[in-house]
Amino acid sequence: MTEGAAMTRLKRTCGASVRYLLDHFPCVAVVGPRQAGKTTLVKELMPDALFFDLESSAHRRRVEADPDFFLSQHEGPVVIDEAQELPGLFPALRVAIDGRREVNGRFLLVCSTSFELLGDVTESLAGRMAVFRLDPLNVFESWEMPPSDLPARAREKRLPLPEKPRLTAAQVETSFLLGGFPEAFLKGRDDPVFWRRWMAQYHAGYVDRDIRRLFPRLDLNGFRRFTEMVSHANGELISYSRFADSLGVSAPTVRSWFEVAEGAFFWRRIESHAKKPSRGLVKAPKGHLVDSGLANFLARVDDGEVLRNHPDVGRRWEAFVVEQVVRLFNESLEPVRTSHYRTRNGAEIDLVVEGGFGAVPMEIKWGTGAGGVATLTRFVKDEGLPFGILVNNASEACWLNP
Repeated sequence: MTEGAAMTRLKRTCGASVRYLLDHFPCVAVVGPRQAGKTTLVKELMPDALFFDLESSAHRRRVEADPDFFLSQHEGPVVIDEAQELPGLFPALRVAIDGRREVNGRFLLVCSTSFELLGDVTESLAGRMAVFRLDPLNVFESWEMPPSDLPARAREKRLPLPEKPRLTAAQVETSFLLGGFPEAFLKGRDDPVFWRRWMAQYHAGYVDRDIRRLFPRLDLNGFRRFTEMVSHANGELISYSRFADSLGVSAPTVRSWFEVAEGAFFWRRIESHAKKPSRGLVKAPKGHLVDSGLANFLARVDDGEVLRNHPDVGRRWEAFVVEQVVRLFNESLEPVRTSHYRTRNGAEIDLVVEGGFGAVPMEIKWGTGAGGVATLTRFVKDEGLPFGILVNNASEACWLNP
């Protein structure tokens, strides 16, 4: 199962963003989960670059023996895949970059682990390296549609109503069920047996290969049970003590496992919204599995009927929509902070996206109704915002408040 095998039929829409970073930084790192299409993307962007895969023993020996000498032999461009496998490479990169600091786009790194998990090995590249996160396909890429213009509308502070939906309800549900890993989505649409086997192999490889290699002393059996448990926690407030009681470990252990899952692009954490201390706000974070398909598989939700009738379909839908919005803003290179808003009285807003444009609050509902609009309206008024968004499964868009 090679990462780029399923990408020949679909084109990622973030190529222009990565190209912009290559034009402005000496080094760019494309990070994200395995099998999301990182290697295929960078090869398309830099087809003539020298390519080295550090999971290849031959390539690794060439680089590892003397990283400084290796980099000095190549003026660029150079692509180094799975760069996290060799932390000693990063100090050498700093030396190589500073030797020709005026040249941008010399090095493109591909990493399946966040730099936060690697500790301080990348600190020497501050100001020299831009990081772009590539997640699995968003719903528009999956169906070969232009991306949503929500980031642009947020910057413009106006939101015209779309004339008609660009995706059918069936297309959205298929993406919601299968997720966005290219190979799993493309083949799984017509072959559910393949989709189940692909997801099973992906989950096993994530725990038994990636996590084992990164954290050889980690309790893998416990961590495996943890990954299955969090698949049921999409959109929930996270209680470390509750997880600890269920798994028979300490709360600090659970907290560290969440950090590992987030750093390996398995889990996305959504902090609570709190610009200033308030006794009335709930401070606990929420979160979700990055890929809705993997979350559904681990929860044994493997067809549309089971998904539609699942008791947690509302929270699963919320997680799916939140993830789509996060990916849209990431692709636009708009630095944003995402959070959720909840008071102790039960008023809540599922997602608040904040950036240089201000804030966009979003309430997300599985049905076609407008529940939660009162809290959304009050938040928009109190914060002086141009608009808020209610996402549901209604067939037409409309203004709920003129």
